[in-house]
Amino acid sequence: MTLKWATVVPGSEAAAGSGMTGARRCVLSIPGESLTGAVVKRDPLPQVLAEAFSALLLRGWGLLVPRPFLVQEGQTISFASADVGYPNLSQRLGVDAFPPGSPEHAQAVFVAATLACSLPTAALAATADEAIQNRDRNLGNILWDGSDEAWIDHAFALGNGSHLPDANKLCEMAILTGQADALKATAIAQWAALDRAEPATAANMLDPVADLAPSASFVTARLNQLGMLLLSRFPSPRDLLSTQ
Repeated sequence: MTLKWATVVPGSEAAAGSGMTGARRCVLSIPGESLTGAVVKRDPLPQVLAEAFSALLLRGWGLLVPRPFLVQEGQTISFASADVGYPNLSQRLGVDAFPPGSPEHAQAVFVAATLACSLPTAALAATADEAIQNRDRNLGNILWDGSDEAWIDHAFALGNGSHLPDANKLCEMAILTGQADALKATAIAQWAALDRAEPATAANMLDPVADLAPSASFVTARLNQLGMLLLSRFPSPRDLLSTQ
């Protein structure tokens, strides 16, 4: 796979909807290819690079992440991804139709989280999120069309989310919905199978744009301890029995 440059077709932009802050739906012109529907995000460069690196890496690991692009607009580089056309889980299940804090909202979140953790690639996504230190997984960046899923929005990975609580949201969803044991076992198995060469491969694809070798080293270092990092996201039997 290669990372291609693209251009936003003038006049093609529209609001992207909820769950994709600062994002715009658009049509991309890609050299040598047909016009492609996409979502463009004009974020600060560190977030753009985190999005691009993470998309390449996670796709290399087999996660269902939409095809990424870089967009040059004057001196600014933006990130875009192919528009798969799926609503996010919050939209699909009507979570935002209920007032936050209401019993109906809590129940809708529970149903959506239960579905999120039951998706075929949920355990791989939890493992990948831990590897890239993505603290921003939520119901708004898990896309689902009733059959297939897609995982988006990795701008706050690789240390860009240091202002967010240290959490693996998919692991938290699994604990909330009683699926912790199943997700934990599968995530550990997924970690053992991850190709340790993929971080360097993803960084090499971005060489013409920026030096992402430090990001590759960051992920590789986390991979060496990822089993323990994942286990720490789940309560131990002692935690569950504690009255303190």
